[in-house]
Amino acid sequence: MLASSQAPAKDRMDNMARYRLRLSERTTILRWITLSLIAFIASKTTQALIITTASLPNDYRDVARLVTSAFDAPPETKDSTSIFDKVMWLVERPKSEQLNWQMYEENSRKMEGKKYSLLLAIEKEGTEMSTVGMAELGLGLGHDPEDFSAQLRPLPTIGVICVDAMTRGRGIGKALVEKCEDIVLQKWNHSAVMVDVEPDNRCALSFFQSLGYVNVLDAQGNKAERMQTVSRRGVPQEKPHYILTKKLKGKN
Repeated sequence: MLASSQAPAKDRMDNMARYRLRLSERTTILRWITLSLIAFIASKTTQALIITTASLPNDYRDVARLVTSAFDAPPETKDSTSIFDKVMWLVERPKSEQLNWQMYEENSRKMEGKKYSLLLAIEKEGTEMSTVGMAELGLGLGHDPEDFSAQLRPLPTIGVICVDAMTRGRGIGKALVEKCEDIVLQKWNHSAVMVDVEPDNRCALSFFQSLGYVNVLDAQGNKAERMQTVSRRGVPQEKPHYILTKKLKGKN
């Protein structure tokens, strides 16, 4: 009787063991599928930001596209003239891009071997790559931020900087500025960098101030200004700009 009573118990234990084995196998398979799916999705969605120097013809085309969109396009308005402006812009845009393309390509060629950099921010997502920002860095004549009465001398200056409107808020502008600062400090051996910003460009002023830039003060203690030439649709214009600066000592 004892042997016969133990047989069903043994069968139940065997069945339970087989059930646990099958459950373990299913769990392992499900986990493998889940991890594989996560890896697949990650491979398609992982983004990387690359800051590099423009050197190819297509690079200058991308720079021209960004600059044209940021500075030459008509402002977004709801008045009756906005539709006309947009239609005219469709006609004028190719010309503006061509002018900007030629200007930046020519500047880069002239400044080769000198203290000048035309930087690109390239966003990589999976196998796709797109240029989403640019910054121009060079030497501009300026007063010593510590002594505005001193004689003018060449100082590292961030020129044009812009980011594609669809990718703003991702830290691309900050990455471009930080790359400029690294070049100034590590390669050019300067301890400060300057930037000119139009007084009514509050977004740009707030952006640079958030990165540690401060207004240069003139001999009377006022915010220093200087006239700078800007190009709008190929037409040069003289406009006043605030001078901002940032000390880079201690970063290396």
